Amino acid sequence: MAESHLAQTSRFAREKGLEFRGETHITCTRGRGGRQAAFQRQKRTRRFIVQQEDLFSRIHLVLRHDQVLSKDGQTINSSVTQFDLHDFSRLAKTYGLGGFHCVTPLKEQHRICSEILSFWEKGYGQEYNPDRVHALQLLTLHFSFEDVLESVSRQHGGLNPITVGTSAKSSNPEKEIAFKDFSSKIGRSGLPIVVQFGTSWGLSPEQLDRSDWNLPPVNGLSGYNHLSVRCAAAIIVDRLFMAHQN
Repeated sequence: MAESHLAQTSRFAREKGLEFRGETHITCTRGRGGRQAAFQRQKRTRRFIVQQEDLFSRIHLVLRHDQVLSKDGQTINSSVTQFDLHDFSRLAKTYGLGGFHCVTPLKEQHRICSEILSFWEKGYGQEYNPDRVHALQLLTLHFSFEDVLESVSRQHGGLNPITVGTSAKSSNPEKEIAFKDFSSKIGRSGLPIVVQFGTSWGLSPEQLDRSDWNLPPVNGLSGYNHLSVRCAAAIIVDRLFMAHQN
């Protein structure tokens, strides 16, 4: 019987002192030193993955429709947008976050959100797009930010979460934490982390002042800085992810 390509590759690897683990992974392990080096690399990789999963499973996204600014700088309650519910849920699911929390103090907005969720969790949406349903399972609705903090604390064994604000403008330099410092200054605490995003024209200055830390604005190359909250959230989460990898 003719030897398969996979068997040939495996035999070749053994003859050359290589370790073959599937069609696309060959690692040199000839001799004791090579095996030990390969083992240490695997160990470091596993440890990094565990640390990364631990940090990101403690991060919760909060989309606030309360205590946000209007175009003229007044503190208002804003309306919930269906796209935000879907995209924040999918973002949280993609990066393995602890959850996504939507805050609105308005009962009518809660009713609308509940109808949207019902369509996807119990109605035709469940059949139409199961992937969307899996993401929306991370979403919970709250009437206040204090409710979010209590919910997150319960989820993490009574630990009080660290609160982090976001804004398109720098506010308090003393509270601002760089993306590259997030893991070392906050991530290693072992505490849950709540990252807030403000709808409309962003979180009010009072809410940013109440946060334990604030992340820097998302800046590109052009100086233009007026992203949708969905875009800003995705960029921020990915920057935290990349900073933690490095």
